[in-house]
Amino acid sequence: MVKILSAALLSLCLVSSVIAESEPPTIDNFSVTWKHLSDEQRSQIVTGYLFGWRDAARITDIAIEYVKSNPAKAVEGLEKLKSLYDFSGLQPDVVVSRLNRFYEQPDNRGKPLSAALSSVKSER
Repeated sequence: MVKILSAALLSLCLVSSVIAESEPPTIDNFSVTWKHLSDEQRSQIVTGYLFGWRDAARITDIAIEYVKSNPAKAVEGLEKLKSLYDFSGLQPDVVVSRLNRFYEQPDNRGKPLSAALSSVKSER
């Protein structure tokens, strides 16, 4: 489950880092950001969202199964799941910088993204 969450978070980080180079996107001005992106950057954003949505569907399936199997702990389980997504207060450039530092360490080079993102979160 952590690997799935990590993939979704990476997709969102990649999308955010591409967008962060332009005006901050809002519902009202995303078209301004979009028009400044190359087709490759647009493809990366769409790819990130597609992977994120696919992973979100898988996570939702896991959550449904957990709630079915543990109805008495449903809220507790969903709160724990939500905490895995909490990167509030971290900007995309900070996440990228921390991921770069993580993977620069020889001992970390073979570690999965889930380990890297956990490390990023723990640096708060």
